[in-house]
Amino acid sequence: MDGLRATLCAFVLATPVHAGWVARTADDGALFYGLAVAEGTGFAVRCNGPSRQGLPAVSVGAHEEARTDPFHLIYSLRPPLMAAPATGYQRSDVVIWSGGTGYRLPPTIWNELDGEWQVQVGMTDALSLSLMTSADVVVGPEAGPHTRVTTDQMNQSVAEAMAFCVAEYRRAGLPVPAPLDQFWPQANNSLLADDTAPTIPDGMVDYARAHIRDGCSGPAQIEDSAILLGEIDGDGQEDAVVNWGRITCAQGVPRPFCGASMCSADVYLSSAYARIGGPLNLLALGVQLQPLTNGLQGVSLGGSLSMCDAAGQTGGACNFIWYWNGVELVQLK
Repeated sequence: MDGLRATLCAFVLATPVHAGWVARTADDGALFYGLAVAEGTGFAVRCNGPSRQGLPAVSVGAHEEARTDPFHLIYSLRPPLMAAPATGYQRSDVVIWSGGTGYRLPPTIWNELDGEWQVQVGMTDALSLSLMTSADVVVGPEAGPHTRVTTDQMNQSVAEAMAFCVAEYRRAGLPVPAPLDQFWPQANNSLLADDTAPTIPDGMVDYARAHIRDGCSGPAQIEDSAILLGEIDGDGQEDAVVNWGRITCAQGVPRPFCGASMCSADVYLSSAYARIGGPLNLLALGVQLQPLTNGLQGVSLGGSLSMCDAAGQTGGACNFIWYWNGVELVQLK
């Protein structure tokens, strides 16, 4: 169990802390990150690894970031949940009770730069797996004081953060260890916190789904036609196109990337994503994938009336096809 010792323990005078959990993911070009945090409590778990974009960590200010081993989590305990040390920077008495079982953490180190206690625990450890199912979590030194941390949205948030990192580790060629291979479908389907999200395969779509969540600052309702999958750039790997006109954010502005008539169409190309650092952005009334004579697919975008008139296509709706020429998306004449 990665050095953890599980024991059945009783909760004694556990002070409750009420706050909801949220998940965040990011890729700064040097590292990718998955984070699940109980906001306002000082308790979080996170994972990271080298970005496929391959930028030097120092170039993005990530050179002092605490790194995790593949398929591991850093458990972070900040004051006031765990007080800063008066003397000494390591302790071995920290216990997390999850679902009625107590797990003594390996030696926990005070990170002065981050201002928190940190310890690395495997994703396959019983404690990490329990955070995706437990309904009760208490944290503290074995002798106390103990703090009961909210589990509101915890299961889902931890699954989202882990799923994001597991996808990156897997794309880097690392085999997914058991029992994560059993949890993976569940974690992948909950990535957007949306039961209506269509089941779609891995590839550029993982980035597309993460960017949808970031663009909505949370969950979203996604129509089946919102994410189109196909072969656009000819490298043999699946590409993705996101039609923001088919996505409704659950909070804030329902359609943040739509104007009066046109919406963003984000094109995720596997051969160009690392170089560009994101999707290619277009505007459209609607989006389709169009088979081309070279065996690939173009991105067919619905034009506005003014665009159709300017192109000499009077009489109603029109479409413009964009294709990949090996360097950029260009309009088919």
